[in-house]
Parts: sequence; C-alpha cells; structure tokens
Amino acid sequence: MQLQLDTGAKIPELFPANHDSLSSQPWGGSMATSSGANGTTVYPNVTIKNGTTMVRHMDVVQSRRAVAFDAAGLLPGAIFRRIYISHSGGFVVLNPAE
Repeated sequence: MQLQLDTGAKIPELFPANHDSLSSQPWGGSMATSSGANGTTVYPNVTIKNGTTMVRHMDVVQSRRAVAFDAAGLLPGAIFRRIYISHSGGFVVLNPAE
C-alpha cells in the first residue's frame, strides 16, 4: 500500500477506493480529515510496519469520502524519530541509522 508521508497529519488516514467501498463498514463518527469534515471509521490499536520499523498501538482512520489522490492514504511524519528525504534521488528513509 502506498501512503503519502504527511508532516501535518495527526493520525494515519486511509482513503476509500470509491464512494461505495465502505458501505458495509460500521460508521464511527465524524471528524476533520484531509478532505474536510466527513464520516469516518476508526480502527484502534493497529500496528503499522514499514520495513523494519514497527509502530504499535495506533489508531487509523478510514475516511468515507473518496478523494482524487495518487496514494492510498496519509502517513504522519511525527510517528518517526528521523526522516531523510532525497528529492534528487526520489526516495525517503524513515528512522535512518546514525
């Protein structure tokens, strides 16, 4: 799954593939997300694995509003201790070794 690294995001957010993709999911409430205030489903206590980095006990929000975006969702930059971005190389290293 390709997620967009976002330093302004406070919680990992997944976008639906289309407007009907979440019709069977329980509605969790409404909150402000990247696409504005909309209905969401919150998945508590999720573990996110990115390479060798494991981030445990996170809440993940599934937005109900489809957005035109080239990634499947947003990944907060704040969950990593350090981030190295190579604009010329087109890659990102999360929690690089010192």
